[in-house]
Amino acid sequence: LYLDAFNQRVMQKAFDDADVSFYPLFDAGVHVFVGENHPLAGRDIIRPEELTVWPRYSFEQGTANSFYYSEEPLSYVEHSRNIRISDRGTLSNLLTSYNGYTLSTGVLSSEMHTGIVSIPLDTDERMTVGYIMHNERKPSELLDRYIEELHRIIGESEGVTAR
Repeated sequence: LYLDAFNQRVMQKAFDDADVSFYPLFDAGVHVFVGENHPLAGRDIIRPEELTVWPRYSFEQGTANSFYYSEEPLSYVEHSRNIRISDRGTLSNLLTSYNGYTLSTGVLSSEMHTGIVSIPLDTDERMTVGYIMHNERKPSELLDRYIEELHRIIGESEGVTAR
């Protein structure tokens, strides 16, 4: 999950209502993911207004969810059209095959390393990525090791600030 200036108040209320706590892992600036052949792919930085002519890819949130729960930051930014998808494989295929974009942390998952580039978006917005845990639960030894591994990987990642 991530928190930003736009969704933090709504998400914190949802966390409180569910009796869970948010544990930050890292902070990151917003990045644009495009295919390596996209006209914007060679840029060092992209301004938000440059994205308005391109289709935006976003994950389907269901009919009952608010845009505060969007997987992508800055869901309110203007775009020519929005193509909703339900899985990362489709997102990767769309990014590498067509001239759309998605917004994220800038951290590329292993399946997204080929054919996709991450370019910083010219904005002051920051994302705090983390996980939630129910307040009555204690992490298992396995979960503690997993979180330690996440911190190790985060420490090796470019463009993120570990928390």
